Amino acid sequence: MMRCPLVSRVVYSAFLLAVIAGCGDSTEEKTADFEGFRTHRIADLPELDAEQGLPPLDNGRIEVTPPKGWEIASRRGDEWLARFSISGSQYPTVIITAEDYEDTVAVTKENLAEFARQISEALRKGTGKTVEGVRLVEIGDFLGVTYRQEAQMKRDKSVMVRVFIETVADGRKYNFELRTAEGTWEEYEPHLHAVAGGVKFLKAAKPEASQEKTGDEAKTKTEPESPPEKTPEKTPEKTE
Repeated sequence: MMRCPLVSRVVYSAFLLAVIAGCGDSTEEKTADFEGFRTHRIADLPELDAEQGLPPLDNGRIEVTPPKGWEIASRRGDEWLARFSISGSQYPTVIITAEDYEDTVAVTKENLAEFARQISEALRKGTGKTVEGVRLVEIGDFLGVTYRQEAQMKRDKSVMVRVFIETVADGRKYNFELRTAEGTWEEYEPHLHAVAGGVKFLKAAKPEASQEKTGDEAKTKTEPESPPEKTPEKTPEKTE
């Protein structure tokens, strides 16, 4: 008779472990869903140098501005769109690159989590040591994802930290990357946030479409204008 309570306890313990394990899976699923934003206010970030603003980049799609006190590096072909660094030093540096992206036209609050999963999957298939996984980020009106990697420098075997912020606009994926020495990335990460948050997406590929729509709207407006011409004809009939 004493075995039944013991058996019950064993069964209950097994059930409890299963519930706990289930809760653990649920937590992992929530983590996989990238819930919550890392929100940054523009006013809390380092100031940008509007006087050093570059002309529109990526065939007129975006405008970017360097942090105040940082220099603009010379272009190296198509290696990057823009590169900013502190005067007289190679690092820290912020590099902006772009590429076509087929999975979404633009990142929004509705598809941000899906975009984060796409980037996370790409990181798992790629190379590089990711020390902090993909997180959602909101900087003013800017929406994207951020993650952090480490790489060893070949020259002196020192560790370089790379912090990334990525988003998609007008079918182009933009990558804002901070490269800096180990132990200093937290100091300069706000400058990366400031650059990403200050970007202007000009959507240069869409004006033609909007003009076409305007033309169509003009046509539709000319069609309703015909009734006023008939109105004067009807008015005399009523007066007679």
